[in-house]
Amino acid sequence: MPRRKATPEERATVLKLLKRWHEATLVIEEATDRMKANAADPSLGIQSVDYEKARVTAMAVVDAVGREGAEPGFWPELGGRKGPAVLAAFKQKWDEALVCQLNVLRVWGLAAAAFRNKRVTDAPPIQELMSLASELASRLDEIGMLGAALAIHYKIPAKELEKEEEE
Repeated sequence: MPRRKATPEERATVLKLLKRWHEATLVIEEATDRMKANAADPSLGIQSVDYEKARVTAMAVVDAVGREGAEPGFWPELGGRKGPAVLAAFKQKWDEALVCQLNVLRVWGLAAAAFRNKRVTDAPPIQELMSLASELASRLDEIGMLGAALAIHYKIPAKELEKEEEE
């Protein structure tokens, strides 16, 4: 069975998508890192207003990334069979990861509220937080593998991806 050759336009579109995905991931990481830094600061902690502001900001960032991904034209139309199938799986895992990220932030908000209100027993169990964090890490790993599969399928070398990230 002859193999379909990707067009240069499809290749460029996939490269652009992978760059947007990488940028979105960095923005989410930056927002959640600010929240984590506030939580780790002994003078602030998860009971602080700064922590809550950072958590709400992180939720807004994740929501904005999700809305951007829902816009028409965000996900490219690819030809062939393998490329569209990998892209569909990539999109599904990306959507799942965003929902999971919002759930992690929501549960951390519940924990912070319980500690702020001195009702520690109302805080979600640590197992729930760990389970959500593990699920998120799993989704992110799957997205990374699917992103690599897209790069391999469209013959986008790592050097080119790195070059795109620097621009």
